[in-house]
Amino acid sequence: MKIELNPEIIKEKSFKIASKYVRGNSKEDYVKKYVIIATGNPKASKLLVFKNNPIDVFINAIENDVKIVCDVKMLEVSIKYKNVEHVVENHTNDKYSKAYLSFKKNADLLDKKIIAIGNSPTAAYAVYELLRENVIEPYLVIATPVGFVNAAISKALIRSIDIPSITTRGSFGGSSVAVAIINAILDIYVQNKRRS
Repeated sequence: MKIELNPEIIKEKSFKIASKYVRGNSKEDYVKKYVIIATGNPKASKLLVFKNNPIDVFINAIENDVKIVCDVKMLEVSIKYKNVEHVVENHTNDKYSKAYLSFKKNADLLDKKIIAIGNSPTAAYAVYELLRENVIEPYLVIATPVGFVNAAISKALIRSIDIPSITTRGSFGGSSVAVAIINAILDIYVQNKRRS
């Protein structure tokens, strides 16, 4: 058995496999393939929801060095972009999660930003409340929290607001999915820059 160690060959082979499941070549298709590769799950592409042209909105935002604000450190260290900050603080409260409290408390840090939530459904719910109350106006929201409690509904609530967003359906998601989405769009951005 031969183990491939060359990262370019690994990427090329991975995309060739993912292209069996997503045959198109649009920007959304590229993101879907990236998520399939990151999760090892061919069905992942059918669980992604793109609303209001989020990829172009994301690219326009990063061209202006807009910050990505996220819920967990994993996103901060795994996203291939210099301007990322996670805002979840340690809160002691028996009634509310620290992610929910942190996002509500730091609403000013979310305004005019890209919001990325990979882990916490309660952070997604806090963002939904802030959007519904017109407290924040982010460029877009990427919400892929995973789990059986609150994950599906929190993402559905994000989709119910008329803003650019990328979400996952049901319990599927996780920080690795959010990172894959963002890094795929950053790849698209870099590829476009090289062509121009």
